[in-house]
Amino acid sequence: MYVYGPGQFITRTPPPLRPGDTVTLTAEVLGAISNTVVPGPDPVPIPVARRRTRG
Repeated sequence: MYVYGPGQFITRTPPPLRPGDTVTLTAEVLGAISNTVVPGPDPVPIPVARRRTRG
């Protein structure tokens, strides 16, 4: 959800999840489940593309 703040800046509410945050989902009758956010894998480096000569 985006909310316009002073000066028309956009802020995220709630803020994005971070490693270590706990998320709990509760459903009536079924119960609740909780999970902790973990860091994801490191990004895979992408090589620079070759320049193509036109001719």
